[in-house]
Amino acid sequence: MKFVLRFAKSIIIKRSGRTFSLMAAPPSKLLKIERNMLRNNSNDAGQSTPATVVSLEVLSSGTAQIGPCAFIRTPLQTYLFNIPEGVYRYGVSLGLRTANTFDIFLTRPCWKRFGGLPGFLLSKYSTTLHTRLHGVTGVHEYLASIRPFLEPDNDLVLNHRGNLTNKGVNGDPYPVKVTEHSYEMGTYEDNVLRVHYIPMFDIDKSPDLRSCAPVDVDVAFLVELKDLPPSIDILKIMKLQIPKGPVIGRLKAGETITLDDGRVIKPEDVQMTPSNSQERTWETVLFVDVESRSKLQSLKSSPILKERLASSKTVDYVVHFTKPEVFCEAEYSKWMKEFGDKCEHLILNGSGAATPLTDGIYFYQNMLNTLDPTTFPKLHISDFRGSIPCEVSMRGSFGMLKDKIDMSDPLQLLNEKLAANPGVKHLIDEHVGMLTAMKETNDKFPSIVVLGTSSAIATRYRNVSSYLLQLHEETYLMIDAGEGTLGQLISLYGPEECDRVLCRIRALYFTHSHQDHTMGLFQLIIKRREAFERQGIPYQPLVIVSGFSIRKSIALFSPVFEDLSKYIVFVDNSVFKKHPTELNSDVQRPISNNFGAIKQPTVIEGEEIDNTMFIPKRLFSKDEWNLASVEAVPVHHIRDSVAYVFVDAKHGRKIVFSGDTQPCNFLVERGKNADVLIHEATFDDSLTQDARRKRHSTMRQAVDIGYRMNAKHIILTHFSSRYTKCPIIPDYVVEQGNISIAMDFMIASFDRLNTYPRLLPIYKKLFAEEIFESQARINKTEMQKNSLNVREVLTMANLLANIVFDDDDKDIAKIKHPISEYRPQNDVLVAPQVSEENRANQQENGPTLSKSQLKKQKKQAKWLETKSLKRKMERIRRKEKKAALRESGADLCLKKPPIRLMSESKCKIRVAVDMAYDKIMSDICIRKTVSQLSYCYATNRRANNPLQYYIVNLREQSKSILDKFSGSHQWDVFVLEDSISEIWRKEDIVYLTAESENVLESLQPDKAYVIGGLLDHNSQKGLCHSIAIDKGYSHARLPIDEFVKMRTRKVLTINQVFEILLRFSESQNWEEAFFSVIPKRKGPERLEKPTGSDEVELSDSTGAREVVELSDSVEMQSACSIIELDED
Repeated sequence: MKFVLRFAKSIIIKRSGRTFSLMAAPPSKLLKIERNMLRNNSNDAGQSTPATVVSLEVLSSGTAQIGPCAFIRTPLQTYLFNIPEGVYRYGVSLGLRTANTFDIFLTRPCWKRFGGLPGFLLSKYSTTLHTRLHGVTGVHEYLASIRPFLEPDNDLVLNHRGNLTNKGVNGDPYPVKVTEHSYEMGTYEDNVLRVHYIPMFDIDKSPDLRSCAPVDVDVAFLVELKDLPPSIDILKIMKLQIPKGPVIGRLKAGETITLDDGRVIKPEDVQMTPSNSQERTWETVLFVDVESRSKLQSLKSSPILKERLASSKTVDYVVHFTKPEVFCEAEYSKWMKEFGDKCEHLILNGSGAATPLTDGIYFYQNMLNTLDPTTFPKLHISDFRGSIPCEVSMRGSFGMLKDKIDMSDPLQLLNEKLAANPGVKHLIDEHVGMLTAMKETNDKFPSIVVLGTSSAIATRYRNVSSYLLQLHEETYLMIDAGEGTLGQLISLYGPEECDRVLCRIRALYFTHSHQDHTMGLFQLIIKRREAFERQGIPYQPLVIVSGFSIRKSIALFSPVFEDLSKYIVFVDNSVFKKHPTELNSDVQRPISNNFGAIKQPTVIEGEEIDNTMFIPKRLFSKDEWNLASVEAVPVHHIRDSVAYVFVDAKHGRKIVFSGDTQPCNFLVERGKNADVLIHEATFDDSLTQDARRKRHSTMRQAVDIGYRMNAKHIILTHFSSRYTKCPIIPDYVVEQGNISIAMDFMIASFDRLNTYPRLLPIYKKLFAEEIFESQARINKTEMQKNSLNVREVLTMANLLANIVFDDDDKDIAKIKHPISEYRPQNDVLVAPQVSEENRANQQENGPTLSKSQLKKQKKQAKWLETKSLKRKMERIRRKEKKAALRESGADLCLKKPPIRLMSESKCKIRVAVDMAYDKIMSDICIRKTVSQLSYCYATNRRANNPLQYYIVNLREQSKSILDKFSGSHQWDVFVLEDSISEIWRKEDIVYLTAESENVLESLQPDKAYVIGGLLDHNSQKGLCHSIAIDKGYSHARLPIDEFVKMRTRKVLTINQVFEILLRFSESQNWEEAFFSVIPKRKGPERLEKPTGSDEVELSDSTGAREVVELSDSVEMQSACSIIELDED
């Protein structure tokens, strides 16, 4: 086993007192490490055996677009350490897949460390297994705080089991279940590694961990790889002449075998000796993130680290997320030396040299820069030149290629495109010549800076929605802020200029609350505050114009993680229709930093008004902002979705941002005669139905809105992520002459708007390959639809060919054969083949019916005859019953019995349903079993004295189905994932099983009676009895044979068994309990007692007993299975 360190980005290594910087090539230039990609069909997350290849990889050192992040990778699983904004987007370049990332370790409870979590979780498929969040606590509160971004119509709550659920019926907000493993659990262990949680707290404020608030605790992680099983030496196998076959597998499993010739072979006889084994491996990594000197003291006092440093065990790597201020302190350096000279230190705190995270966006921006340097400026570090470092001695050689990368030549990619498309060169020359001949003007404001054009999720080349509206040199307004917006700003402007821009962003306008428009908000607020500090400028609050969902998310985030309320001022973007002239002072305006109850915005009848009048006077000036007015226009998307109409003060130019919307007539009205319309065009014209279903616009619909609005210039944006670099550009878009396509990092100045439509023919040539692939996908979809239509036509043609007309009335048509006799053949219904003899019989007597068809026909006819009569008799019975009740003076308004809690019940008898059988049941059976749990609860809560109802050993699949039951999180039930042997002592357990020779005579409060939650239709009949004996549980059967004679099979469901136990606990009479629960359709009859005896004979003359069957719904079985059911 070994750690292969792959330097994906720039990092710093400190070794033996020397610190040096390593520059690495992008992932495409790294040597691909060979891995054992053996995959199995197991439903368990991760690997079933220790991994033979493990790599420690660095996604980012925190110097460029995203914060520090590292991960440990095996062939089948990835362990992620911190997840800042942009991890999903940039992790793709390293092959980081959400589908096999089940464990995310968070070192600190702050946005910088887990800002990318929502997008990462939303990108997972619902078929993947649940995700575990390790280390810091409060993560559930964080998920609740961003719930409004996902869907504001339903609130998110934590149920009593600690799971995140909805008050409504829409299910969880994420495709997968998310569980939290806090530092209080001590360790986490699976088949690959063991992780020790090391909590760090402010030792100056709190003397010990117990007195700390959980949100104030940071966590370090000590990761130990598990040892591989001993390897078999093939040479020894050959020398001992051991035959091929299963005997070798038995030896590998550690079993001693005896060969046919009588020789006894022990496992150690064929295992590799230490001299033959591989060299020393690097098995231990420590991840630390120290925020302050006092937290360093608590880390140094950790018993786990003390024990390891005092012993012969070593720490091979220490990954430092520690901020530079603490890292540079002498005390920290002294602590680092305690790990010895052989320990490698990886510094991932943003202090290294900045390097690109991916080369793709730089190559394409450089290519577009040759077309128009003003519109497509070079990105920060776009002229990066670096070389891969020499081999670092860890275990042999890394074997990294010593190639160099050079992104400084902007013509490299362009020349490749020109070679593939010779016809485009004259278009480029013509465009460049036109720009050269243009006169320079100062009339460039307002200008639009495009930071993201992708819909829903970011792609390798395009980020999610965000735009800057620059009104003049000193004023920017931001419209939407999707995840990774800050990284886009850094890429476009560089760190120093980015600080200047952040200080000049006066307001942030949100169109709606979906996560692809909002998840960059927190990071933007935090970095903007830091920018003011670095610039030495007095802080000016950021004005946030949004609906109630954004305000609610910050209200939930601030008290748990970091108080952001003092850095912002909220303005409601409600649509008013009357100018409330009385709202002129700061005090009376609809602005609030009170994060208490948040109500829906109020709509006042009247005329549209300007939202700038609600911004505090101390923050807003029309002349300083160059902003005359802003209108929020309601559009058709989700609740509180708006478009914005901006009018600048100097020229009166109207800029319209549509946000996400379907075609909207009201937007056309309010944006009439716009100078620029920035409109979403999520789908191409072939996906109109998808656009309508998801409440978006197609490209033609967006162009039509601009035409009806009489917009002078139209910029299309917000393209689906299915279009990698450029959307499909129809000819009508090119021909219209005033339409342009938005690109990431595009700066659209007002004086160049006429030049952008000229780029469309060039785009079509430069991105011809990408557009062709997109069009091919559309054609494939259309062909699939058409093939279905062809099959439908052929089927109809076959039916028409078999139509005949009535001899007496030619207008009456009928099919020769009953429709049920047509059979599918090559996806087409084909008429049956009929012999001449049968055809003659059919002409005389009509179509011949089979016995089954005749039986169904008779049954249907009988049901139709008796249907009306049965309903009439039922109505008469109901009337007679009501009349009898009325004569007796009974209350006809029957009320449900009151609900009673188990804690208030006098009955302390414990009855549990064991749900350990997910692995041996089908999905349908699991759903039926869980449904019966709800029947048990319904029966128990209406009882005068409910049983103490337990659901134990709850597995993941059953749990997910149970959580979908409306209100299940409020059930008065003990729901536990522990096995029965972990909950109760073995001697207190009585497992109810049909095959037991012990008869259950009474119920005792000190016992726990367990019903097996297994619906098996007799496929596992008899299993529970043997398991109960094997595990040493007491077992018993219900005394049904002693009291009841049944004409049908003695099959009971889970809820029937539960109710029988409940009724017996109330009456202490088995006979009464059985006859009050067993359905009458089963024909139960009372057994007559022998003459002269009050006791029931328990056996016949042969001593044989009839055993009740508990299948169809439940075969009562044990939680501990001889077929390797997990006990925990």
